[in-house]
Amino acid sequence: MDNFYGKKINIWMQLPGFDRDKPDCGAAEYLEKIGFIPHSINALLFHMDIVHLHRGMETEYRLFPDNCSYYASPRNTERDAQPWTNYNLRTLAHNLKKAGTGLYASIMGSTLNNKFHDEWIYGHPEIHFAYRTGEGGINALKRFKDGGWYEDFFADKLCEMLVDYELDGVQLADGFCPMPGSRHDGDFSTDMFSQFTDHTGVTVPDHIKTQLGDDSSEAKTARGDWIWNTAREEWIRFYAWRWSKFFEKVCARVHAVGKKVIILGLYCTDPFETLYCLGMDLKGVVEAGVDYIMPNLLPTSVYMFWGVPGVKTPYFFHRYMAIAPVTAAYVPDGHFFSMLSVHDTTEEYDVLHHAPCKFERDLYTMMMYQNIEPDGKMRPSMEGLMLCLGDGLSEYDWNWISERISKSASLKAYDSVSPTIMWSDRAHDAMLAAYIKTRRFTDHKFIYEIFKAGAPFGSIVRSEDINNVNINGPLFVPNLDLCSDEEIKTLVKYNKAVVCIAPAGYDPAKYGFVSAACFTDPDSKYPMQVLIKGYDFDESYIDELKQLLVKDDTPELEGNPEDAAEHSNVLYETLAFSKVSLGFIKLCAAVLKKISGDQNGIECDAPMAAYKTGDNKYRLYLYCVHEDQYSHAFVRTKQNIERVDIITSYPVLPPRFMNELNTGFSSGYGDELQEKHAFKVNAPPGGVTIVDVVFK
Repeated sequence: MDNFYGKKINIWMQLPGFDRDKPDCGAAEYLEKIGFIPHSINALLFHMDIVHLHRGMETEYRLFPDNCSYYASPRNTERDAQPWTNYNLRTLAHNLKKAGTGLYASIMGSTLNNKFHDEWIYGHPEIHFAYRTGEGGINALKRFKDGGWYEDFFADKLCEMLVDYELDGVQLADGFCPMPGSRHDGDFSTDMFSQFTDHTGVTVPDHIKTQLGDDSSEAKTARGDWIWNTAREEWIRFYAWRWSKFFEKVCARVHAVGKKVIILGLYCTDPFETLYCLGMDLKGVVEAGVDYIMPNLLPTSVYMFWGVPGVKTPYFFHRYMAIAPVTAAYVPDGHFFSMLSVHDTTEEYDVLHHAPCKFERDLYTMMMYQNIEPDGKMRPSMEGLMLCLGDGLSEYDWNWISERISKSASLKAYDSVSPTIMWSDRAHDAMLAAYIKTRRFTDHKFIYEIFKAGAPFGSIVRSEDINNVNINGPLFVPNLDLCSDEEIKTLVKYNKAVVCIAPAGYDPAKYGFVSAACFTDPDSKYPMQVLIKGYDFDESYIDELKQLLVKDDTPELEGNPEDAAEHSNVLYETLAFSKVSLGFIKLCAAVLKKISGDQNGIECDAPMAAYKTGDNKYRLYLYCVHEDQYSHAFVRTKQNIERVDIITSYPVLPPRFMNELNTGFSSGYGDELQEKHAFKVNAPPGGVTIVDVVFK
């Protein structure tokens, strides 16, 4: 069995990954092939009618084709889809449990227009999600025509199904949780609008009141426009409240029968995007009882899958990866399994075989981030993985994957050499109103844009803990003006380097916050400034930084920011933002890298995340600067190096020790050097090389 250092490895897979015709329905054969016992296996039963139309276990009957495979796909890479029965599914669950793992029922919210069976939802159209101009999928927060709650019906049927099949729990995924679209799109039906007004008590104008009961496209659009223009924040927070109430009820019943709840919850979105776009407060649903959340940090499959001929699709690696630390910081009591794209025969992508370097980069980065606990210890932001999907892979594939999971899980960080983010609940809460008014950069946006500019962050700490823990690198505060007075006073007492961003003109001097340097974006209608405290630059470096503040062709957000267009596809586009110039972002990245290098004595000309892992021992993540070419990372250190161990499978040869100026190319490995303070190592195209550096 592979050593995953205590990380919980979960597998999301279709039923064709098992063999219904075996006495144990293929449980033993599958576990032998993958070579380890996963924390859980999540069977992609796909259609929610596995719950809605569950008929008990008195007799054996066939499951619907769209429960036997994803979208009723005819096959995966190893076998044709088989006609599973209710008894087969129970047999599989029983044998997986006996082997030391558990089976979850994974369901989505898609509807297929009765293509493979008579779907429950078409007999209850009032539970459809009501877009402005149509209906589709399911809105689990709605009521039946008789006034009863769907969630009561769902919870009862769900518990019955979980117990009958001997399952460990349920995994609620795409189209169910989160539900379709964005909150700008709806649901603006009479039911949801009435729930909203009952909860908030907002005053509704007569021309909107008189349309209640009318769910035509015109009436729904009128309600939607009124809400978005006059009560947007209240609408978003209402949805967050409703989801929390939904899960309070569902989780209580599921837990009462000894089962658990996993949700997708977010959709490649950080906590703010998840609230604004999807109407879900991740902290609220965890407090309501959700056991696990699975952030889908899978930029490569999204990038590959959404390719359009003649159009350059954005690659959101930095954006998706930055979701990990901020989500774990916002919900410190949550349990997170990051989704890792492997392959999917139904969606027809294969990251494992078609983009292996990017697969490694996704895996190593999402498992790299650390959260600093109140006692100063570091814990990984993600406590495990959800491999997506895990059917149809060979034994060789599993050995390859397991080797890399083991390498990713082997990081035992004591301190972060890279910059540390300060998380503020107060700033997060205040961001909703501030964003609606100005479309300013969120914390997450600043973090991933700075990472993209060459300065990865290594860790994150909650604001109440910064003076109680040891932080080696500079502390980064992305929206200082939204922090509480108490948090800013805490930063004043903080005796190490702090790099803060706030709108131009904001002056925290009244709190005693004295900036050693300040730079303002010269190329924006809503300019931001960066304030640096606790670190003194020499004048020549300040002049060098100022050269970065040049105009660029990044477009300004036209018109009133509150009226900016909203995006419905959160995988591709999420939030509209006011302009922050590229030069300003580059300056922030340069400042953070400079301070980090000076304070810790390790510098790199490539993007580098670094951690202290023991006495005189550090782990470095060295990122390739090209997506389709190799690149060198040149590392300089103040301390004398004893050795450098390569952790990743590439490169094979040891790093080449160089002189500290990086002049010329060394044909040897620097064995003749008495003092070793610099080395060069290759990074694979679109990938990352990990090395351990041991100092004398």
